Amino acid sequence: MNTPDDKSSRWELRVAADIGDRTPVDWGDELAKDPTMAGRVSGLRNLERLAAAHARMSEDVADDPFAFIGIVLLHYRIVEWVGSGNMGTVYRAQDGHLPRQVAIKVVPTKRIAHETLREILLREARIACSINHPNVATILDVGEDERCVFVVMEFVLGTTLSELIREHPIPTSTVVEYGIQIASALQAAHDAGIVHRDLKSANIAVTKSGLLKVLDFGIAVRVSESPTRGASDSVYGPAGMVAGTPVYMAPELLLGRPADARSDNWALGVTLQEVLTGARPFVTDNRAELDRAVLRDDPTPLPGSIPTPLRRVIARCLKKDPAHRYQHASEVRAALEAIRDSPPARTRPRVRPWAVAVVGLFLVIGAWLARHPPIPSRHSILVFPARNESGIAEQQFLADGLTDQLINTFARLSPLSVMSRTTSYAVAREAKPLPSLAREHSFDMVLESSVARNGDRVHVNVQLVDARSDRHIWAQSYERPLREILTLDREIARGVAGSLRVRLTDSEQTRLAPAPPVELPVYRAYVLGRTLKAERRYDRALASYARATALDSTFAPAFAGLADCYTEMAYYQEMNPGEALPRAAAAATRALQIDSTQGMAHLALAYVHGIQLDWARAKAELDRAQEDAPGSPEVWYGRADYLGIHGRAGEEVKAMERAVELDPLSVRYANELGLAYMNARRLADAATQFKRVEREGRSDEARRARAYGARCLALQGRAAAAIEALRPPAGSEATTYEMEEVAYALARAGRKREALGVVSQLTSGRRPGSPLAIAAAQLAAGERESSFATLFRAAADHDPRIIWLGVDQRFDAIRGDPRYATLMRGMGLGPAA
Repeated sequence: MNTPDDKSSRWELRVAADIGDRTPVDWGDELAKDPTMAGRVSGLRNLERLAAAHARMSEDVADDPFAFIGIVLLHYRIVEWVGSGNMGTVYRAQDGHLPRQVAIKVVPTKRIAHETLREILLREARIACSINHPNVATILDVGEDERCVFVVMEFVLGTTLSELIREHPIPTSTVVEYGIQIASALQAAHDAGIVHRDLKSANIAVTKSGLLKVLDFGIAVRVSESPTRGASDSVYGPAGMVAGTPVYMAPELLLGRPADARSDNWALGVTLQEVLTGARPFVTDNRAELDRAVLRDDPTPLPGSIPTPLRRVIARCLKKDPAHRYQHASEVRAALEAIRDSPPARTRPRVRPWAVAVVGLFLVIGAWLARHPPIPSRHSILVFPARNESGIAEQQFLADGLTDQLINTFARLSPLSVMSRTTSYAVAREAKPLPSLAREHSFDMVLESSVARNGDRVHVNVQLVDARSDRHIWAQSYERPLREILTLDREIARGVAGSLRVRLTDSEQTRLAPAPPVELPVYRAYVLGRTLKAERRYDRALASYARATALDSTFAPAFAGLADCYTEMAYYQEMNPGEALPRAAAAATRALQIDSTQGMAHLALAYVHGIQLDWARAKAELDRAQEDAPGSPEVWYGRADYLGIHGRAGEEVKAMERAVELDPLSVRYANELGLAYMNARRLADAATQFKRVEREGRSDEARRARAYGARCLALQGRAAAAIEALRPPAGSEATTYEMEEVAYALARAGRKREALGVVSQLTSGRRPGSPLAIAAAQLAAGERESSFATLFRAAADHDPRIIWLGVDQRFDAIRGDPRYATLMRGMGLGPAA
């Protein structure tokens, strides 16, 4: 038997449930008239009024998109309304944790009041977070509160395809490229079992570089079966959450069937036709008529000017029966790539009688070319510095490391010519359109990349762009364990080579084999060492390389880095060659014991053997370095040095020009090219080159160029002008190399006493000069015996700078002297060598 208290409790629960469901409450119940229930009824009525007010407030916020501005969802503060659609509103927001802007799609709670649908939307948005592809706007986060469910996405700066269509017609070739990128994005989703469901021109952004980003995967769903087996397990929820934009929806969706990959391919077909013609294949403002047309009618025919293969692709995407469409986005991508890569159709000209002879001539030329095929053009690539996608400064070394790895790896592939690190970073700082940069710096491809760490894994996005037309060519994403980071650049290089259809030799394929794993602290120390060495902060670079080798005694790149650092310190006289070169040899030998393909180690040994006058071993190491890294400017510079020392000045110039071509913004190589011109007796070219470097005015190399330019003047008989040019800048002291050139210019001007006074300063020990420069000044001053004494003393001391004696124009006056021949033979550079 129920008591009054039991009955009143059940009544309270029923009323509370009605309030929660926003169902009108019947207050006429007999219990409500019971005086003893007055307090409970009053409290429940107040609860009803509060719930109604809250509902009105939520509806007001949901219906007014601007009401969300200023609201913070998680740690994202909404800043600006971007746009609204049938499934929600998109805002620009500021991330409170990282220095970045994001896009947030807000779906008001009232639109998905059913709890199951809310769970589905959150779950599927989280699933969409798993798509990592350069053509997909990454989903960063999802969440909910009492007002809405929201999806946080990458904020893409660009113009939507729908806006581009309104602005101007889009060329067919560009549409094909766009289609490839869209299909590539869908392929990544379909490979993960995810269907977009709302693909349309308004959901595709085009960045300034021509990269497409497919947006709004926030209402995507995962399907458990492949399209060919059906999608009966697609998650929709009990009420059937109809999502998408009607004019892009496939027939099966209008019939209430689940979406699968083929539904996205239909939307891609609609989008392609819209971009090509400015109109969709089914045009009507009436929803019922639109549904009827999609289900029964043929699409609006495409103009005859559209290439037949492209019309066929779109027609297959728009087949009513999903079984007759492309079954996967990868098939659409392959079909579009075939169109892009096929040669343009040619119209047959009307043959005229006089043309017969011309045709015959062409046949003869064609037969000759068949026997003598042209050398394929080399692709010149600029690797832009990789972006640190995490925004965390401590992770910058991953981006720096990837940039250097990509440059070094491309330098190992002969069909690809890659700009050096110096040029890459300098060009990236120039705020100019990509085609302008390509023309100014003579490259035709740009590789852009971004890198982000996620726990013990690293994720990299890359895209290849035709720099001269600013046209996207290829894109891919990679995710690997952090320990495999040294393999990523090799995989990317294989992808680039494949996209450009370049043929790699067997040895080049071997160089792209996976690298041994490396622990993160070792890699961090190694990357820091490379960065410091590039900045000529040698002591700290040596310490970083040494730390890497201490942490991992089998990490060959760090030993090669040590060798490279020691040889450069010897070159710039930052360390005594007698101390630096043995250390360089030991580090290089250890690197090659671990990995015989370390090109920089071979190059360091070539330098060491050259200083030791072991020319056979120097050449062998140089050949190995060039075989391993044919596109390295350092290797070409080493080759130029070897040729110049051996008196092959013309070949030296060509090798040095190649080094400058690979690193056009390196002032060091620009100076070395001027010296090569000087060795080849091309004084006018040398002077012009030194002037070009001097105008840079940003470094010690600019002052070197000014000094070398003065030597050109002295050799041309303009000693007075050389002396004037060598006056040090106001407030600065003359450098050693400037004093060397002053001594020579004074001697050439007949001012012997002053010249020998400067020589005395250079030999005093306080600021020791090059014995070759001192001997040149002594010879120009008429002190022939003193000059020979200086040269023989330098040879006995194994001074590395004397090996340039044979090509130095300043010593032309003594080449017939037997003592000169003795010096050359002693260095292994004489006629008998």
